[in-house]
Amino acid sequence: MKATVQHRQSVFDLALLYFGTVDAAFLVAEKLGCSVTDLVNAGTAFEYSTSEIQDKRVTEYYEKNQITPATALEEDDREGIGSWAIEVDFIIS
Repeated sequence: MKATVQHRQSVFDLALLYFGTVDAAFLVAEKLGCSVTDLVNAGTAFEYSTSEIQDKRVTEYYEKNQITPATALEEDDREGIGSWAIEVDFIIS
């Protein structure tokens, strides 16, 4: 089967959507050639087989209810003190 990454989908979103568990994030990252924390470009495609699905109940639920998780932050979404770097965004003297 073929899957295509949608806008703002993280590796974890894809793991849940296509494999039914977040444990599959490492499998998704391997298929995409990235790490589990990387931002994934929309339109990127990967293939998987139904034998790789780890919890079919979850994948069927997402499909039946037309749920497409997309929880990834974009580079410009991060703001505020929690994302600032010392001596880059502000300097302490």
